Amino acid sequence: MTVTGKVVRGSIIWLNLYPKAGHEQAGYRPALVISDGFIDPLISDLAFIVPITSQVKGYAFEVPVPVGIDIDGSKVHNSYTMLEGVALTDHAKPLDLNARNASVIGQVDPDSDFYRTVVTYVRAILA
Repeated sequence: MTVTGKVVRGSIIWLNLYPKAGHEQAGYRPALVISDGFIDPLISDLAFIVPITSQVKGYAFEVPVPVGIDIDGSKVHNSYTMLEGVALTDHAKPLDLNARNASVIGQVDPDSDFYRTVVTYVRAILA
Protein backbone atom coordinates (compact mmCIF):
# COMPACT_ATOMS: atom_id res chain seq x y z
CA MET A 1 0.00 0.00 0.00
CA THR A 2 1.14 3.52 -0.71
CA VAL A 3 -0.07 7.06 -0.36
CA THR A 4 -1.31 8.47 -3.67
CA GLY A 5 -0.64 12.19 -4.19
CA LYS A 6 1.32 14.84 -2.30
CA VAL A 7 0.18 15.22 1.32
CA VAL A 8 0.40 18.80 2.59
CA ARG A 9 -1.37 20.96 5.17
CA GLY A 10 -5.01 21.22 4.03
CA SER A 11 -5.01 18.09 1.86
CA ILE A 12 -8.32 16.27 1.60
CA ILE A 13 -7.55 12.57 1.63
CA TRP A 14 -9.63 9.43 1.17
CA LEU A 15 -8.68 6.62 3.54
CA ASN A 16 -9.89 3.57 5.40
CA LEU A 17 -10.39 4.15 9.13
CA TYR A 18 -10.72 0.46 10.02
CA PRO A 19 -9.91 -0.95 12.48
CA LYS A 20 -11.86 1.16 14.92
CA ALA A 21 -12.73 0.95 18.58
CA GLY A 22 -15.76 2.20 20.46
CA HIS A 23 -17.31 5.37 19.02
CA GLU A 24 -14.51 6.12 16.55
CA GLN A 25 -15.32 6.84 12.91
CA ALA A 26 -14.77 3.88 10.62
CA GLY A 27 -14.88 2.86 7.00
CA TYR A 28 -13.73 4.67 3.89
CA ARG A 29 -14.17 8.42 4.15
CA PRO A 30 -12.57 11.78 3.46
CA ALA A 31 -10.39 13.48 6.04
CA LEU A 32 -8.62 16.82 6.35
CA VAL A 33 -4.85 16.85 7.00
CA ILE A 34 -4.08 19.48 9.65
CA SER A 35 -0.41 18.65 10.23
CA ASP A 36 2.18 20.13 7.89
CA GLY A 37 1.99 17.09 5.62
CA PHE A 38 3.65 14.11 7.23
CA ILE A 39 4.63 14.75 10.86
CA ASP A 40 8.18 13.36 10.40
CA PRO A 41 8.60 12.14 6.82
CA LEU A 42 12.09 10.79 7.50
CA ILE A 43 10.76 8.05 9.76
CA SER A 44 7.05 7.53 9.01
CA ASP A 45 3.98 8.41 6.97
CA LEU A 46 2.06 9.70 10.01
CA ALA A 47 -0.16 12.75 9.52
CA PHE A 48 -2.65 14.38 11.89
CA ILE A 49 -6.12 14.15 10.35
CA VAL A 50 -9.72 15.15 11.05
CA PRO A 51 -12.35 12.77 9.62
CA ILE A 52 -15.25 14.17 7.59
CA THR A 53 -18.72 12.62 7.59
CA SER A 54 -21.93 13.31 5.71
CA GLN A 55 -23.92 12.43 8.86
CA VAL A 56 -24.58 15.85 10.39
CA LYS A 57 -25.78 15.44 13.99
CA GLY A 58 -25.34 18.95 15.36
CA TYR A 59 -22.69 18.03 17.92
CA ALA A 60 -20.64 20.84 19.46
CA PHE A 61 -17.36 19.89 17.78
CA GLU A 62 -18.70 19.46 14.23
CA VAL A 63 -17.43 22.05 11.75
CA PRO A 64 -19.64 22.37 8.64
CA VAL A 65 -17.84 21.89 5.33
CA PRO A 66 -18.48 25.01 3.22
CA VAL A 67 -19.99 24.71 -0.23
CA GLY A 68 -17.55 24.70 -3.12
CA ILE A 69 -14.67 22.44 -2.05
CA ASP A 70 -13.96 20.34 -5.15
CA ILE A 71 -12.72 16.78 -4.76
CA ASP A 72 -11.72 14.14 -7.29
CA GLY A 73 -13.92 11.15 -6.48
CA SER A 74 -12.61 9.31 -9.54
CA LYS A 75 -9.43 8.59 -7.55
CA VAL A 76 -11.50 6.47 -5.17
CA HIS A 77 -14.46 4.16 -5.61
CA ASN A 78 -17.18 6.79 -6.02
CA SER A 79 -18.06 9.78 -8.16
CA TYR A 80 -18.04 12.56 -5.55
CA THR A 81 -17.15 15.97 -6.98
CA MET A 82 -17.83 18.20 -3.94
CA LEU A 83 -16.91 17.72 -0.31
CA GLU A 84 -20.00 17.73 1.91
CA GLY A 85 -20.82 17.19 5.58
CA VAL A 86 -18.94 18.11 8.73
CA ALA A 87 -15.41 17.77 10.06
CA LEU A 88 -15.40 15.78 13.30
CA THR A 89 -12.79 17.66 15.29
CA ASP A 90 -13.31 15.48 18.36
CA HIS A 91 -12.12 12.50 16.26
CA ALA A 92 -8.80 14.12 15.24
CA LYS A 93 -5.83 11.76 15.41
CA PRO A 94 -2.50 10.84 13.86
CA LEU A 95 -2.65 7.99 11.35
CA ASP A 96 -0.17 6.18 9.13
CA LEU A 97 -1.47 7.24 5.72
CA ASN A 98 0.61 4.61 3.94
CA ALA A 99 -0.91 1.80 6.02
CA ARG A 100 -4.38 3.29 5.40
CA ASN A 101 -3.78 3.44 1.62
CA ALA A 102 -4.69 7.14 1.53
CA SER A 103 -5.29 9.09 -1.68
CA VAL A 104 -5.20 12.87 -1.97
CA ILE A 105 -8.53 13.90 -3.53
CA GLY A 106 -8.58 17.66 -2.93
CA GLN A 107 -7.17 20.66 -1.14
CA VAL A 108 -8.44 23.23 1.37
CA ASP A 109 -6.71 26.59 1.69
CA PRO A 110 -5.01 26.63 5.13
CA ASP A 111 -5.91 30.33 5.36
CA SER A 112 -9.64 29.63 4.86
CA ASP A 113 -12.17 30.13 7.65
CA PHE A 114 -13.05 26.42 7.46
CA TYR A 115 -9.48 25.22 7.98
CA ARG A 116 -8.78 27.74 10.74
CA THR A 117 -12.00 26.81 12.56
CA VAL A 118 -11.12 23.11 12.41
CA VAL A 119 -7.66 23.79 13.86
CA THR A 120 -9.12 26.07 16.56
CA TYR A 121 -11.55 23.35 17.66
CA VAL A 122 -8.80 20.71 17.75
CA ARG A 123 -6.59 23.02 19.80
CA ALA A 124 -9.48 23.64 22.22
CA ILE A 125 -9.79 19.89 22.74
CA LEU A 126 -6.05 19.32 23.21
CA ALA A 127 -5.16 22.34 25.36
